Amino acid sequence: MNPRLIAIGGPLGGVAFPLIEGETSVGRDDTNQFALVDSAVSPRHCMFVWHDGHVSGRDLDPGNPSF
Repeated sequence: MNPRLIAIGGPLGGVAFPLIEGETSVGRDDTNQFALVDSAVSPRHCMFVWHDGHVSGRDLDPGNPSF
């Protein structure tokens, strides 16, 4: 099964977004694969990396960590 992100709140709550192999960026800026219109989200908020069947995540803005 391919990994996916599932929104847990807001207008997209419950929607699943498939991850692509490699890097997937999330943030408020339109250059991200997942651009979120939310002032609580940093322009480049976090990154997910899918490689060899494993997914890892990392914050891109230490002043506004992901949870």
